[in-house]
Amino acid sequence: LRETRKGWQLSCVEIEFVWDILHRLSVQSTLVVRFARSLGFYSSVDFVAMATPANMGTVGGWSFKDAWMSIPWVTRTLSASMAFITLGSQLNLFPVRSVILLWPMIFQKFQIWRLITPFFFLGPLSFNLLFLAAMFFRHSRMLEEGEFLSNPADYSFFLLFVALVSLPLSYFLRLVYLGPVLLFAILQLWARKNINARVSVFGLFQLPALYYPYAMLLVNFVISGGTIDWMGITGILAGHLYYFLDTVYPALPKSRGHRIIKTPQVLIDLFATRVTPASAPARAVGRGGALQENGGQPTPSGGLGLNLGSTLRQRVTGGHSWGGGRRLGDS
Repeated sequence: LRETRKGWQLSCVEIEFVWDILHRLSVQSTLVVRFARSLGFYSSVDFVAMATPANMGTVGGWSFKDAWMSIPWVTRTLSASMAFITLGSQLNLFPVRSVILLWPMIFQKFQIWRLITPFFFLGPLSFNLLFLAAMFFRHSRMLEEGEFLSNPADYSFFLLFVALVSLPLSYFLRLVYLGPVLLFAILQLWARKNINARVSVFGLFQLPALYYPYAMLLVNFVISGGTIDWMGITGILAGHLYYFLDTVYPALPKSRGHRIIKTPQVLIDLFATRVTPASAPARAVGRGGALQENGGQPTPSGGLGLNLGSTLRQRVTGGHSWGGGRRLGDS
């Protein structure tokens, strides 16, 4: 009874902490709005016209539902599952021990869900968790809107392949959660498909995308005080094995175009009715190709900030596009 009461008190403290953060954000946003009004920023905005039923539940005409539904289906499902299992276990909605990878519980009590749930657990609640979640969402979306554009079945098969390869390795390496394994597998495949791109590491220096996963391994090694990141290594190995079997080997002369792995027909049929969101950017990619927009450089997806900013600009300017203009004297 004392343990239950202690857990309840901890949950109450966490709820009060989150509530305090939300209250502070609401106060700050109110102050920003008042300051902007004092400068006359909202003088040209018709708040009465904006307060229509269509805009209810939106911010400046921006809708969370529309932004959420614009995310590709596989990335959206993975993100929701990771948020539920990671945050739910950290907020004591269910025990962490019930979702991590414990082989004795699988072999002796047939708790086979433990073969799936560890891939949706990113780690303990910390700043590093937020960093991993942001990286996973960004690169998963870029991969699904790039290499796997309009191919959710192929992307799902890639993730399934990574899971099947990493599970035996996790048994010998004694890994208990595998969310970072999926992340590093996605980083490895994305880096191989965009070898000509350059990425920034914490804004400190840039390096070719090919070395990005290994740079993140080094960062984790330094931050952890010299601990080897076996989850990252496992993910890189699984992602590289998929890249070799799917892209490199079929291009070798001795393979004669034969593919060792291919997406099962059952997955293709399952996703036959799935369509890519209309808001997904058009990219010149092909199956087995790489991003070709912006001179081969990867461009970040618009996300919430850009959508909100463009909506506010349309509200303030009346939605008119003024164009780029011309200099005086030009013909």
